[in-house]
Parts: sequence; structure tokens; C-alpha cells
Amino acid sequence: MFDKRESVVAEQVRGAVEGLLPALVAEQLAGLVAERLAGLVAEQLPGLVAEQLAAMGIGAPTVREAVPGSEHGTSSWIREACEAFADYENQFLSFEFDPEGPATSSTMRRYHWIATEALAKASRMLDEADETDESEAVYAVIGRGRGALVRLDAVRSGRPVPLEILTAEELEGPPKPERGPHTAERFAWQGVGSADFSFDRPFPQRTTLLLCDGSDYKGEVFIKLMERTEQTVRQVEAHRVEEGLSEVVVVPPEVTHLKVEDYSDVGWTARLIEIYKLPALEDMTRADCGGVYHHTLGDVRATIQCLDSITISFYQFCDCASHCDVSGHRKARIVATIDGEARAEIVLPQESGVLEVSTEDAWSLDLVPEPSAARQG
Repeated sequence: MFDKRESVVAEQVRGAVEGLLPALVAEQLAGLVAERLAGLVAEQLPGLVAEQLAAMGIGAPTVREAVPGSEHGTSSWIREACEAFADYENQFLSFEFDPEGPATSSTMRRYHWIATEALAKASRMLDEADETDESEAVYAVIGRGRGALVRLDAVRSGRPVPLEILTAEELEGPPKPERGPHTAERFAWQGVGSADFSFDRPFPQRTTLLLCDGSDYKGEVFIKLMERTEQTVRQVEAHRVEEGLSEVVVVPPEVTHLKVEDYSDVGWTARLIEIYKLPALEDMTRADCGGVYHHTLGDVRATIQCLDSITISFYQFCDCASHCDVSGHRKARIVATIDGEARAEIVLPQESGVLEVSTEDAWSLDLVPEPSAARQG
């Protein structure tokens, strides 16, 4: 009797297994297939992407791949230029723009084509590079591409579009930028003699601080802030940088170009101030000459000692999200002016920002100790 019941149960179990087995096998096979497909995709996708980028003239794996730790050795100028190219490539690829979009105009397409062509040309120049230093030519090409992106962004955002500046030679034919004030850094420029170029900034509608280095000057250099658009062409401000000094220049939002007049032909540099990279103004600060500092001490009293005339200026760092018309963001505030060798007490600004110390000799700053509660009582 029990044998018969066991036989019936066994038959039922066998039937259940046979019914479920196809589904279980299919599930296992699907898992194996999915795993295999994932492996194939992971294996093939990088090559497919690289192939597509290469077809566009972007991402050619020659010089740039050889730069980090190259076994064959790479000139220092090529390494630096490749880093500049990579920075521009990231800027270009992160710029969201559809050339075939419904709102895209022919002007937008033109600027986008210039930026694209600059990327491809700089890539080709680096691929063909040798020991001959052609960094200036590479930076000029990248600078032209960056300028095109600035103009494209202005057109797309409805802002006044900066005019393109061409030399007398370029006016006679197609633009061929081979030299210029551009460097490996996006927001740094340098040159010998006078120059006129588009001004780039991280945020189009914000006031920017520019540091003009006069340490190599032999004579005066004039930095002119220009607004050049289809609607307006004017000089906004002009600043004189004297020999052996540096000067902080406030660049208002409407400025589109910098015009440098250097009649000494010795050289000049200008770079955007990244406030958090500046040396901090400390409780006790000493220096042999002037400098630019990040001030976060608040409105405290301090004793300043100097061996020569000194001027201390404060610039409030502007992080306004739109067009800035705050007067305090557009000009310097004079904290102190002292003639000759002296010792004086000053009060530092309450706000955080940039403190510029202008002097040609040694100076020191010490915070004045606050009176203790016991002495106050």
C-alpha cells in the first residue's frame, strides 16, 4: 500500500520537475547570454568609440597617448601643449550644442565649426610635433577655438556678441592665427610688445579680477579694457602698470577684449585671479615687496610697518550670478595710504576678498591683540 503511494508521489514530483525544467534552463541560458553580451560590449565599446572619434578628427592616439610616461621621451613643450589641448577638448565636449537643432542659426553653426576645426587642427599639430617648439602656434589655434565658443555662447544666450579682431595681414586674406598672447592656461595671457585679443572668463556675466604682472617690465605698460560688440565699441577703462610692480585690475562684465600697449617690447603677463589659490593674509605677514593676498580675517585692527610708501587696496570678490552693477564689486577700496617709512594702525575690511599691497620695499602686518576681559573690567 505504501509502495503504491510512494510511486504516485514520485510520479507527481517527476511531472512537476519536467514542467519547470524548460523555464529554469531558459533562465540560466539567458543569464549566460546576458553575461557574455556584457563582456563583449565592455570589450568592443572603447574601440568603437575611439573609431568614431578618430573619424571626426578627435582623439587621435598618437602624441597625446605617448605623453604620460612616454618610453620614447617627449619634449616638455609637447607635454604642456597636450595638457592645454586636453583642457580645451574637455571644454568643447562639455559645451552642449546641436548644430542641427531647430533653433540653431547659421551664425551659431559657423562659430561651432570654427571651434571644431580648431580642435582638429590642434590635434594634427600635436600628432606631427617634433623637437621644434611650436607651442605658441598650438595655443593660438586653441585660443581661436575658445573665442568661437565664447561668441557661440553669447549668440545662444542673447548677449552682445564680441567682435572678432583681425590683424592687418588677416584682413587681406583668411585668418591664419600662428602667434598670439594665448598660453597653456585658458585664463592666462602673455606677450612681447602690444597685443589685442578677446577676453575669456569663467562666467560671462560676472566681474573678474585680473593680475597684471609687471616684474619683467622696463617701462610702463597700459592695460585697456575694451567693449567691442556690434552695438558698442568703446574703451571702458585704462590701467597703467609701472616697472617692477604688479596690479590688480577689475574687469567689469561688459568688457570683451583686452588691449595691451607695451612700447618697451620686453614682455608682459596677465592672468585671472583664482582667489583661493592666493596666499592667505595671516596674523603676522612679512614680505620684501608688494603682493596680492586672500583676506579672510574680518574687520580687525592691525599694525602696518613699511620702509617705503605703501598703498593697501581691497577688492570684494564678486560671485553675483547675473550682470553685476554693484559699485563695490567694480572698483577698489583704499584701506590705507602711507607716505615714506612709517608705522600705523589700520582696520581691515569686514568682507572677504583680495587685498593688494603696493610697495617697493619690505613691510609687515601684525594683528592688534584684543584687550582681555579682565583688563576691560
